[in-house]
Amino acid sequence: MTVTTEADGEKAGAPNPDRMLLARERILGFTARGVFHEDDARAERLARAMADRAGLTRENDTIGRLLKSALGKTLDAESADFHLDEFETSRDGVPAGIADLVHPMSPRDFFERQYDQRRPMLFRGPPDRFSALMDWDDVNEIIHARNLKPPQLKLWSDGQAFPVTDLFSRAYGLGSRKLQPADERIDGHRLTRYLQNGATLIVDSIGTIHEPIKTLIAAIEASLGTHATANLYVSYRRQRGFSTHWDSHDVYVLQVRGSKDWRLFGEMRRAPTESDVAANMLPPARPIWSGTLNSGDLLFIPRGWWHDACVPEERDGEGSIHLTAQLQQYTGRDVLTWLAAKLAARSELFRINVPMYAGPEAAEAYREALTSLVEEAWRQFTVKDFVDDMRTAWSEDTRLHLDKRVDPWTRPDWDAHRIVVCGTKQATLQAGPDASSFRLTANGFTCEFDSRCKPLVIAMLGGVSVGDLKRLDPERFPATFIDRFLVSLLVADTVRTAPPESA
Repeated sequence: MTVTTEADGEKAGAPNPDRMLLARERILGFTARGVFHEDDARAERLARAMADRAGLTRENDTIGRLLKSALGKTLDAESADFHLDEFETSRDGVPAGIADLVHPMSPRDFFERQYDQRRPMLFRGPPDRFSALMDWDDVNEIIHARNLKPPQLKLWSDGQAFPVTDLFSRAYGLGSRKLQPADERIDGHRLTRYLQNGATLIVDSIGTIHEPIKTLIAAIEASLGTHATANLYVSYRRQRGFSTHWDSHDVYVLQVRGSKDWRLFGEMRRAPTESDVAANMLPPARPIWSGTLNSGDLLFIPRGWWHDACVPEERDGEGSIHLTAQLQQYTGRDVLTWLAAKLAARSELFRINVPMYAGPEAAEAYREALTSLVEEAWRQFTVKDFVDDMRTAWSEDTRLHLDKRVDPWTRPDWDAHRIVVCGTKQATLQAGPDASSFRLTANGFTCEFDSRCKPLVIAMLGGVSVGDLKRLDPERFPATFIDRFLVSLLVADTVRTAPPESA
């Protein structure tokens, strides 16, 4: 197929395929996928540094106990008042999203209950419920062939991290030939010795290198319009990988293979965040719940709940594989960030410098004007607006389909390619400024289109082949028009293609 650049022989008044996409703007308040992890890391480093300067370290038992006493917290949790909500599910097969994980509850019921009262929940399932996500051959292949490196790869035991660099072979034979860093591989014998001596192997963001988990994470993201990630844990001994701790994010524990004993100790405090300055000081001495997760079980642990885990005593030496999944969470801080981005886009007052040195009269005038602006924004604020923006700002993960020709429209099987709008799971259509245009919001951008191409965009939202688009209305949209229109959208990263063999 040849894509022409001239409108050869176009009828007067006929739509120009190169001018159907009128504008494309990034959604305000958009959080890119990579920032999800980078912000967490920066915030955690800051929180730890502040806690250390304040003397609030785990080892400082005296300060920890004094602070707990001042906050009115008991040092030992009582288990008599706690009951863990437990559910049974018969659902098996590969989980296809959050609905399969929290079955028999619906996602809405699950999140409503968690909003009303933040409590752990246990979902018992068939032994093979998560077996398709990871098996021992997968673990061996990942370690042997994926060239894992820190910080994605970790080894922990009893709350202490081992230097993972000790696992890597750096020379052949007697060491006469040194390896380049990219050639270094994990020494399987060394790793086995660490695991035999009680270490836990951790692989962060396992979905980036293992397709079944990548598929699950993508389904969760698409259904909720948020970002998610999952980590892998492999252990054999009674030693705990992490000591008793709480996380700044909700944790979904999927027991994939083997068994693991879990203990819950209660809340550190209600809803701590990733930038919380309260350190992991002293967990309660006694758990309020303990139990065993077997293959197919899922334990939900809200953020801020003290917990730990280990291989059951009677199964010491038997391997356990579990995953922890987390979703990007939004708090009031995110609402303010989103609102600030909207104000900055439309108000000069919100963008100008604060009159720090212009005198008291200028400062008071600025304060009054800014107060009025923010109060008006709050009066117009709705949670629905925020949720709609966060959902439509969600960006799907990208997938490669490289071939001998880098431009898919030049391939002989171009008409068999499937066209899908990027971020289609959370895409929305809205009216434009007038009847001559409409807007598509998806994948973090709002695109304004000529209204005459609306049937094509609607077809692409459902997923359609190039050939089907050409057959949709050949009189209005001839094949040459479709080709040029699609090329313009591909160049703008508004749509993506999948070759016939992967469609």
